[in-house]
Amino acid sequence: MKKLFLCILICILLVSVLGAASRTYTFMNIPWGTELSDLKPILSDLGFLDLYESEYTALFDWNFKSKIYLSNNLPYTEVGNDVRCYSFKDGFNIAGYEVDKIATSFLFGHDSKTVDKSKSELVQVCIDFKVFNPYDVFSDLKAKLSSLYGTPLSYKQNDSIMVEECAVWLGSDNTGIALVMAVNARNSNYFSVNLYYGKTNGDSLIADIKKVLSSQAVSNAQGNFFGL
Repeated sequence: MKKLFLCILICILLVSVLGAASRTYTFMNIPWGTELSDLKPILSDLGFLDLYESEYTALFDWNFKSKIYLSNNLPYTEVGNDVRCYSFKDGFNIAGYEVDKIATSFLFGHDSKTVDKSKSELVQVCIDFKVFNPYDVFSDLKAKLSSLYGTPLSYKQNDSIMVEECAVWLGSDNTGIALVMAVNARNSNYFSVNLYYGKTNGDSLIADIKKVLSSQAVSNAQGNFFGL
């Protein structure tokens, strides 16, 4: 009887985990790949007020090696950009918490020969919460997300500089959700709680763009001997 109960329990857990992993995770049901021009009115309807475009993109490191990584082998404007919002309509919140900033990250569209910088495709959303106690907020958000998406992968780092904790839910179609808390180990008044929704294959997508840009540069240089 105990063995039967254990088998049933394992099956329930497997169904729960596999069911969560088979879902494509998005931010507020906005499809990944949505172009910037199409996203702006959607964000306005959601309560985003002023949008600021920046000339670089920063994507979460889904391998947990660091909090974020930048496309550091090329100028940031070569692969994508960010659009950030610092002000929202009254009452706007995420899971009951005020938001300090939301950054939407884009990579430029491309084919096998050219990169189209006029076409920016959504690959990530990062929410920066306004919090007073990061540990309480992280714990509450982790519990809420776990109730929706199952048990996350966990990562912790505690050294003389930074206390960092990360919970990650991986979905289908190279998508994921990551909740990150960082607290300055030397001054606990400096901290952050961020929630990421995004494509987990950002490094591969950036590599594809770099490959096209490299091919473009070589093609444009054909027959040019100036300065040699």
